[in-house]
Amino acid sequence: MADEPRAAEVGRDILVAGGSAADAAVAMYFALSATLPSAASLGAGGVCLVHNSQTRKAEAIVFPSTPAGSVATPTAVRGMTLLHVRHGQARWEALVAPGERLARDGASVSRALARDLQAGVSQIGLDPAARRIYEKSGGVAVGEGDPLVQRDLASTLAAVRARGGVDFFQGVFARQLAESVQSVGGGLTQQNLRESLASVVEPIKAPVGDHTAYFAPPPFAGPVTQAAFTGQGIAGSGAYSGGEAGFAAMDRRANAVACTVGMGQLFGARKVAPGTGIMMGAPGGGSNPLMGPILISNPNTGDVMLVGVASGGSAAPAAVGTVARQVMREGIPLSPALAATGGVQIGMIACPRGMRENRTLCQLGVDPKSYGLALTAGR
Repeated sequence: MADEPRAAEVGRDILVAGGSAADAAVAMYFALSATLPSAASLGAGGVCLVHNSQTRKAEAIVFPSTPAGSVATPTAVRGMTLLHVRHGQARWEALVAPGERLARDGASVSRALARDLQAGVSQIGLDPAARRIYEKSGGVAVGEGDPLVQRDLASTLAAVRARGGVDFFQGVFARQLAESVQSVGGGLTQQNLRESLASVVEPIKAPVGDHTAYFAPPPFAGPVTQAAFTGQGIAGSGAYSGGEAGFAAMDRRANAVACTVGMGQLFGARKVAPGTGIMMGAPGGGSNPLMGPILISNPNTGDVMLVGVASGGSAAPAAVGTVARQVMREGIPLSPALAATGGVQIGMIACPRGMRENRTLCQLGVDPKSYGLALTAGR
């Protein structure tokens, strides 16, 4: 599942082709960079929770964005590279290529991106490179159903596909990106890109009977999600503000990934690095306290029970924790639990008996007020 439908379809296709949950997550991110750059561009940072069914362990891969003058140092490509190295099975090229095609061929603007453009067009309209991408004739922003061709972004994704993610933060492309950002007054340097980090760390843990719930560590919002899941926090609600995107996957082998990425605010720094097609993130780490994915698995059997993500505002971390509690601890079916949420957008895959033990009982969905999509790769 993902916060934008084309990205969810890309993830489904990777799973159908035999890829792992990590492969699907990586492919969904690169698709989102083309279809939802308001929240998940190549300028983003974020966090993923990962369950490995063979080792029966879960981990957090953290890649928080860091300030670089008037923009944020992009870290999500580094995070996806680490996720693929540790848990991927498919070829890297096959995971980047769908996003590249969406950028090059011009995917239709989805309802999700159209909503963000309607809210943010006045800010990004001040940037000449952004206007060339997001405006059509007459100075009007592209709208739902309009083709969105991003040739510069397609070229960037082609380089990432061909030369690997490492080139993005310490290769030829890293130099090009730093020079591009500097040409419009940004402070990003090659040193910023080289020193940006993606790390494997211990997630926050909470027992759920024989299972364990995992949450993102600080500076992310795991403590808030945990409090809502254990019934000690307030239920999440509030208006959608944008700037973050969630995506998650489970595979037949009971591997699972839940990721949230963010731009610091809607459309990040509201600047596109000329010649790259990358909407840069805003400095200050504004998205970090808004990102709180959740994952539940059984460390004894290696089975996985739940992945959940939420995005779109300050209420998101508590909202996903609340829905997970209702489904896993209170026995409420996923669909009505999602329908009761408000403001932010939530996606979840829940298998109360376990993906391996009884996948026929699995439920998946997105809240009906969001514009995301949840798909199955088959029972």
